[in-house]
Amino acid sequence: MFSGYLDKRVTVTKTQKVFDGRGGWTNKPVTIGQFWASIEPLGITQIAQYSAMDISVSTQIYMRYNTDIVKNCVINFRGKSYIVQDVVNPAYEDEYMELVVVESGTPVENTPALVTESEKVTFAGKATGDGDESRKIYFGVTYD
Repeated sequence: MFSGYLDKRVTVTKTQKVFDGRGGWTNKPVTIGQFWASIEPLGITQIAQYSAMDISVSTQIYMRYNTDIVKNCVINFRGKSYIVQDVVNPAYEDEYMELVVVESGTPVENTPALVTESEKVTFAGKATGDGDESRKIYFGVTYD
């Protein structure tokens, strides 16, 4: 890959434990830096391959090799955030790396149904204690 392909400026952050100033620690996003990258949408065959592995990947990012960029780092570009799922070092040359990313905010498959505030919820079929056994349980959520 030629460096001329790295034509997008991205910001990379990751969550680190930092001192909170009160004698404790807290987790905060810390900026690693700004880097040049190539951001490409995946083709339909590549999307199908990743979906077979239950990963909803639609974008691929190439960057110069950097050991600070690891899984769960966040790549920010033009108002979108991408979470790094995997880092691939092609041919172990330590020259460029391929980041397999998922866009932040992308819905995850196999999540339970959304529950509104007006619905009482119990999980794993546990009774609420009011003696009414006529409720139906769907996806582990009890609806009144």
